[in-house]
Amino acid sequence: MRRAENEIRLHHHYIGEIKNEIVLPKCDEGELHWVDKKDILDLPMTASGKEALRHWITTPDSDRIFLVAVNAEADSAVVSEI
Repeated sequence: MRRAENEIRLHHHYIGEIKNEIVLPKCDEGELHWVDKKDILDLPMTASGKEALRHWITTPDSDRIFLVAVNAEADSAVVSEI
């Protein structure tokens, strides 16, 4: 969650794996493409997105829901189980 001008923005990250490759649809927001899991943390993204993905990669057997909180300076994050 972050403030952007007069809005408070909340991001939801849904992460999972697929068993069979699917064709990605066209998107008005840019080109969609698959990223190998080992390369994903090298991509530019929000601090909360990076921490959510890092947690998913390091705890692959968890099926729980987690909350990622990042401080205003985005130099630290906390991952908590809900």
